[in-house]
Formats: sequence, structure tokens, C-alpha cells
Amino acid sequence: VNPLAIKVLDEMGITTEGAYSKSVADLPRDFISQLDVVVTLCAEEVCPAWTGKVQRLHWPLKDPASVVGTDEERLASFRQTAQELKVRLNEWLPTLVQ
Repeated sequence: VNPLAIKVLDEMGITTEGAYSKSVADLPRDFISQLDVVVTLCAEEVCPAWTGKVQRLHWPLKDPASVVGTDEERLASFRQTAQELKVRLNEWLPTLVQ
């Protein structure tokens, strides 16, 4: 996991202990079969294809790791992406309550 992502998550009070980067291919099939919702964030790259009966949300966000600049500019990009995700999640989560 990008150290800047860890820093921003820590700033937000989100536990990152044990976090590691993984591919969709690394996820157990029984885990994947239990998913109800898949959120893809790919903007510049190809998103993984999901089959089956899941709600698919696509929020194309620029990868903050692709930003070139000073350490502070790069960190600001991670903070901006985290804020955008927070806004989108706060808008979407209430739609789950029925």
C-alpha cells in the first residue's frame, strides 16, 4: 500500500494495520461470490470485469499515485481522493437503508 495512502487513512482515523495491496485474483472465490456491491475506481486503467448479480458502481477517480510533484503536492492528491471517496460513500450509504 502506498505510504501516502497509509498516511491519509491514519489521518482520517482509519486503521491500516495489516493492510496490503492485492489483486482481484488474490481474493477467495467464496468471498467474491458473497459480494453484493462492487465499486470500481479506475479512471485511466481498465477496470476488472465482474459477473454475477452484484450492484456495480463506477466512480472513475484519478489514481493519486500517478501525480508527479513535491511530496506535499502528492500528499494533497491522496487527501483529495480520500475526500472525494468520503463524499461519494456518504451519499451512497443512505440508499442502502430500506
